[in-house]
Amino acid sequence: MSNNRTGLSDSTRSLALVPTSASSALPTELAHLSRLLHEADAFRAQAQSANTITAYTRDWGAWLGFCRQAGVEPNNITPLSVSLYLTALARQASPTTGQALTVGTIERRLYGLVDQARNRGHNIDARHPDIQQVLSGIKASRHQPPQPKLALSPEELRAMVGTLPLTLRGLRDRTLLLLGYASALRRSELVGLEAERPPTLQASSCRGWIEWQTESLGVLLVVRGKGSRWRMIPVGPGSTEGTCPVQNLRRWLEEARIASGAVFRGISPNDTVGALRLSDRQVARLVQRTALAAGIRADLPETDRMRAFAAHSLRSGLASYADVEEYQIQRQLGHRSLSTTRRYRQQRDLFRVNITQAAGL
Repeated sequence: MSNNRTGLSDSTRSLALVPTSASSALPTELAHLSRLLHEADAFRAQAQSANTITAYTRDWGAWLGFCRQAGVEPNNITPLSVSLYLTALARQASPTTGQALTVGTIERRLYGLVDQARNRGHNIDARHPDIQQVLSGIKASRHQPPQPKLALSPEELRAMVGTLPLTLRGLRDRTLLLLGYASALRRSELVGLEAERPPTLQASSCRGWIEWQTESLGVLLVVRGKGSRWRMIPVGPGSTEGTCPVQNLRRWLEEARIASGAVFRGISPNDTVGALRLSDRQVARLVQRTALAAGIRADLPETDRMRAFAAHSLRSGLASYADVEEYQIQRQLGHRSLSTTRRYRQQRDLFRVNITQAAGL
C-alpha cells in the first residue's frame, strides 16, 4: 500500500519542488511539461508592467552589488541580511542628485528584492519585525514631507502648448500634452495607446487603444492600467480648437498617416514619422521642457523647476482643477480607493475655505 497520503503522484510532487522560471531544471520524467512551464513563464511576465519588471530587475542588481561589497552570500536572504541591506541603502547617495536615497526609493528596493527573490524560490517576509523596525527607523530619521510634482492648471497648460512650433513634431507634442491632461492617463498608458483595437489574439498584450465616438464627438480610450485592470476613459471635445484634445488627436493621426499601431511615435529631423512608439520618459521631458519655455514658476531656480514638473503634473493637474464630482475624477484616474483620489485634490482645497476668517479673526 502506498504511503502517499497527499494523493499526489511522485512526479506531481516533484513538480511542486521546481522553482518558477526554471523549465531548464525540469526533472527528466517531467520533460513533457516544459512547454507548459514556458507558457506559465509568459503569463507570469504579463502580470507586471514593463516598467515594474525593469525596476525590480535593477533592485535585484542593487542587492547583488551590496552582497559583493559586504561579502554576503546572495542566496542567503534572511531578515538580518535584508536589514543590513536597508541600512546600507540609507547611507547611499543617489547618482543623479547626489543626495541621500529617499524613503520611497529604499522601500521600492525592498519590495523589488522580495519580488525577485520569490521568483528565485526564496521566501521572504517583508513584514518581519527585524526588517520593519529598521525601515521604520529610516523613515523616522528622514521625516521629510512628501514632494509631489506640481499640478498644472489649465492656464499653465495653455501657455505650455503655446510654446510648441506649428510643425508635425509640434502637433504630436501638443496632442500629447492635451490628451495627457484631459485623460489623466499615466505616462506609460499614454504612450501605450494604439490607433485601433488590435485583433483578439493580440489584445491581451496591448496596453490600450482609441475608439472614436461619432455621437458625442469625443474619443473613448480603452486602457489596461495597473494590475492589468481595464478601464474606459471618455475624452470629450474642448471649448476651442487649439486646446481640444480630440481635434488635435484626429489631426495628428491624419497628418502622420497613422491608421494602426502606436499613436505616439518618434519623428526624424526631416519630419518622417517612425514606427517605434515614444518612451514614457519622453513624456516627462516634454512636460519639463515646455514648462520651462512657458516660464511657469519662474520664481524657482531652473534645477528646482525641472524637479517640480513631470508627466505626473498632467495627471494631478486634471484631478486638482477639474470642478466635477470626486467619483468622476476617481474613474478618470483609475483609482480603487477614493482616499487616493482625495490626496490629489487636497492641495486645491487647502485655501478654498479661509478657516482664519471663519473663526472670526
